[in-house]
Amino acid sequence: MDPLAFQHCYTGSFDKCVEYTKRGYYTSILGYILKPGSDEVKKCLRDGVVPIDRPVIKTDAGYMGFNGNKYSFFDGEGGKPLLV
Repeated sequence: MDPLAFQHCYTGSFDKCVEYTKRGYYTSILGYILKPGSDEVKKCLRDGVVPIDRPVIKTDAGYMGFNGNKYSFFDGEGGKPLLV
């Protein structure tokens, strides 16, 4: 089944995640789970709400969620990433 929708970098509630999964939506969960206040998103993983057979691999938001990394990543000349 093709996904009807895609939840990019999900930061919402547990209940919304359950509803979106029932609708067949795909959900990406990134480094946000390392931040304080991400307990509901972690619960989505722990309780198996986000299906393990629908992985979403992303490359456009690698700095998201890692404290301090966003700013150190873009300290290159002209706002370019240092790590490229």
